[in-house]
Amino acid sequence: GFDPAVPTAWLAEGLLLYLPPAAERRLVESVNRLSAAGSVLACEVKLGIESPQVRASPVYTVARRRIGVDLLALFDGEPRPDSVGHLAELGWSTAVRTPFDFTHHYGRGPLPVPDDSLASNRWIFAGKS
Repeated sequence: GFDPAVPTAWLAEGLLLYLPPAAERRLVESVNRLSAAGSVLACEVKLGIESPQVRASPVYTVARRRIGVDLLALFDGEPRPDSVGHLAELGWSTAVRTPFDFTHHYGRGPLPVPDDSLASNRWIFAGKS
């Protein structure tokens, strides 16, 4: 029963950073096309390709060892698109936060460490007027 005439809440947490840039842009355009005024979107993006130090992070090595998944191989190697700017061009209001903004605000959750794998991630909250 999806109705594009009714405001929708979209959540794309942990998705966009694995998509090729063209697919990320198409997803943003599709969400825009299918969203009525009053719709909201929350998503996570990666700002760019991580440094070799970050790529050696225990987050990635432990995942590879424990679950047999090389998370780094899942990230697309092309430059990331500016989805925040794209949403703004399409008339969405946007707010951008780091994962650590919330850990600081609420006093719990992961704290940044040197060469942190979350450092280049941003959480985007957008609303369509």
